[in-house]
Amino acid sequence: MTYHAMINGAKGTLWYTYKGYGQNLPVDDPELWNTQKILLSELNELAPLFLAPGFGENVELRQKNESIQAIIKESPIGTFLIAANISKTETFSPEFLISKSYNGEQNVYNENRTVSVKNGILEDEFKPLDVHIYKLKSN
Repeated sequence: MTYHAMINGAKGTLWYTYKGYGQNLPVDDPELWNTQKILLSELNELAPLFLAPGFGENVELRQKNESIQAIIKESPIGTFLIAANISKTETFSPEFLISKSYNGEQNVYNENRTVSVKNGILEDEFKPLDVHIYKLKSN
């Protein structure tokens, strides 16, 4: 949900838990804390993107889908498409309509893979709550 907030214009985050008096996050949950470390590292590296002026431009989908949200944003570290599936249960393969100037292979940030943009369409699979960040380069 952190990236969902960033897609919608947040410039910072504050995490908390409220489970009731005396019920805080467990300190002995290595998976939780390792995931948090990865997220914080990504946010730190991408800070110039999220702190750049403006909110970014919403990206259209070939087929409307309320669970998929995406923006393209320019920053000092490059141009990025940030997309999130906010569904907790459904997997989607949205087709993002972007400029044909991005046709070709595009890197997926921190995923060690690329996606192909053809005729200005970027398609990828989003499992529940997935986020993908694409560093776009013009051809």
